[in-house]
Amino acid sequence: MSGIEKFSFLGYTENWIVSWQNIQLFQPVMVLLSTIASGPFYLVAVAFIYWIGQKELGIKLGIFWFFGGVLNGILKYIIFDPRPSWISKRIIPFENYSSLGMPSGHAQSACGWFLVSRNRWTFLVVLLYVFGVGLSRVYLGGHSISQILTGWLVGITLFIVLSI
Repeated sequence: MSGIEKFSFLGYTENWIVSWQNIQLFQPVMVLLSTIASGPFYLVAVAFIYWIGQKELGIKLGIFWFFGGVLNGILKYIIFDPRPSWISKRIIPFENYSSLGMPSGHAQSACGWFLVSRNRWTFLVVLLYVFGVGLSRVYLGGHSISQILTGWLVGITLFIVLSI
C-alpha cells in the first residue's frame, strides 16, 4: 500500500492522479476553477452582492465564508490529514501548500454558492461549479478525494444551517 492510500478512505492510487496530471489540456481550467474558489475572489463577490442591493444574501455569504474558514482551520488540525503531494513525490503540487488537507477549504467554500441558487438552473450551475472545484483540487495535487468529500460535507452542512 502506498503512502497516499493510508490517508484516503477511498484508497485511490497515485497512478490515477499522476496520469490525470499528465493531461496538460486540463491545467488552465483547473487553475482557473481553483483560483476563483479562493478567499480574495469571495471577498470581492460578497462586497459586490451586498453593493447591488442583495444585502441579506451578501451578509449570509460573508457569514458562510468567514465562519466556514474558521471551522475549516480548526478541523484541519483536529483531523490532521496531510495533502497527497506531501506523501507522494510523484504527485506534482501546483501550489506551495502550507496547511493540512482535510477538509478541503476550496470544496467547502464553493458550497456557499448554493445560497444563491433560486431555481433549478442556478442550482445546476452551482452544482457543476462545486464539482469542478473539487476536481480541480485533486488535479492540482492539493487534495485527495476523501478530503474533497469532507469539504463538501462541511460546506453543505453550513449551507443547511444558514438556510434555516
